[in-house]
Amino acid sequence: MRIRRESGPAAAGARRCRYVHVIARYSASSNQNTGVNENTKWTPELSDGLTFLDKFVKETQRLHNPSFQPGRTAKVDCIVPGGYKLPAGAVVICALHAIHNNPKIWSNPGRFDPDRWGTEETASRPKNSYMPFATGPRSCIGFNFALGEVKVLLPELVYRYEFSKEGEEAVTYDPEFQLIRPMNFYVRAKKRTSWPKPSEGAKRIAEEFGPDEQRHKF
Repeated sequence: MRIRRESGPAAAGARRCRYVHVIARYSASSNQNTGVNENTKWTPELSDGLTFLDKFVKETQRLHNPSFQPGRTAKVDCIVPGGYKLPAGAVVICALHAIHNNPKIWSNPGRFDPDRWGTEETASRPKNSYMPFATGPRSCIGFNFALGEVKVLLPELVYRYEFSKEGEEAVTYDPEFQLIRPMNFYVRAKKRTSWPKPSEGAKRIAEEFGPDEQRHKF
């Protein structure tokens, strides 16, 4: 199966592709039993309570954020930290990938490690050291929707399919596109007939957010 960017907002489509590819690449993510099944009744409390999923999404966006160079135009002459003068009309490009992989901010930044989130080290990082949707009044207007959408989509996909990476060729990217758009994401999707052993948290989710008469049996 080839993962392609679908119609709609380009960044949202690129993120969906990357999430699935990361699941296929890191088997530990694919083998997480969230407690979600075909009978799950989605609520904001449920999506906000999926702790590992929240860490997985943040770590994926840190390493593989599709929006890599948001631009800002200086309205007036100003001096920015470091003593650099920006004249009015100057365009500033924030290199998000460099910020998200700065070894002065992130320990072992090249390592995909969802468990880094929720730690004291991550909580004490400098402001704006993580901004996948940019920041300020002109940050992404749809970031809340994008996060809410993926926190429903990914558990549903992982419940139904087991994903594995297809091929060993290096990922190539479209050099002319405004976002980091991969050209050759390939994964294999196999319909699940068995599921990983659920954690206590997954059991609680299945019990609290599934109808009693149709509750999934573990």
